[in-house]
Amino acid sequence: MSANKLLQKASKGDVEVIVLGNDRKLEFRDSNIFLSTSSLDHNKTSKNADFLLRPGARFYQDEPLILNINEKSVSTRKGAIIKYDYLILADLFESDTSSIKGYNEDARSVETAQKALSLREDLKKITSGDVVVYHSANSSFTSTFAASLAVSIKSYFSRKDSADKLNVKFISSENSVITDKITEDFIASTLEKNGIQFVKGFKLVSINVKNRELESEGGESIKYDLPVIFASHKYMQYVEKSKIPRSDSGNIEVNTKTLSVKGHNEIYVVGFIGSDYKNNWKTLYNQVDFITSRIAGISSAYPEVENYTYTYNDILVTGDERASTISYEGDSIAVGNESRTDYLIKLYGYQAFFGIYSQGFL
Repeated sequence: MSANKLLQKASKGDVEVIVLGNDRKLEFRDSNIFLSTSSLDHNKTSKNADFLLRPGARFYQDEPLILNINEKSVSTRKGAIIKYDYLILADLFESDTSSIKGYNEDARSVETAQKALSLREDLKKITSGDVVVYHSANSSFTSTFAASLAVSIKSYFSRKDSADKLNVKFISSENSVITDKITEDFIASTLEKNGIQFVKGFKLVSINVKNRELESEGGESIKYDLPVIFASHKYMQYVEKSKIPRSDSGNIEVNTKTLSVKGHNEIYVVGFIGSDYKNNWKTLYNQVDFITSRIAGISSAYPEVENYTYTYNDILVTGDERASTISYEGDSIAVGNESRTDYLIKLYGYQAFFGIYSQGFL
């Protein structure tokens, strides 16, 4: 998206755009599914990067290994050194599942369309027991998204013959699930209204597959029949190895008015709001639009842009085919009225500027 928007704004010949990616065949993840919800299946959940990029962008298939911010270059696994005048960091995280013992043996997730579809099949087969949704505070998915999944699964179960034998639990790694009290209370009341048990302060360290239990850092355990895990995320290896400025929290220090890295006005970050990471298509689109406008303004006489304004819209599924919007703008927070929605029990999906953006499972 960043490459395409920059090419759209810059005068022809003023910029050379290189997209560095590990694989030419891109598996659609939660933040880059461009398919209509009706066509989402195993055969249609990946595209070649060439198909997604505008003419003029060059895709370089390689893995970034080291970000050399002093030399303004990225070293790759194949030994290439790619120089840059401006760098947009748009894929910073990977799921840190290795820190959870037993994750690969029994955990489910919705990180990719393929995994979401696999979860859908599991939910069709289960007839009794506990579906446990665990959310780490350091996941790139919001707690609102995870809670929406729990409510949607509960709504799906309510239509099954064995509904009274199926339970849903929502587990948070922290005692406070989100930074603002308004959203936290809204999530808690929504879970309670839907009969979903809410467990706080449970830091998952291992999955005991034999006993079918989640085990916490403090020694507690919770039984499960189907565990859906929103695991912590960590920076990609090339970011960890770089000397990019960090805040006390360990996050990259970003100027919230320009979205550039502190002390490095040529490096921009998509996905950060100060120390927070928000994986939401509207936030990401607004950031991409702002960043590419700044670069085009410097390099190609594109009109100057004002400071970045933080806006973020989240959606909490509140019941069967019902949801509310939570809007954040600067320091203000507003919870919309509950309304009938096609935000979708069968598949998370909402309209993006180039088609349907989907996050789905049922």
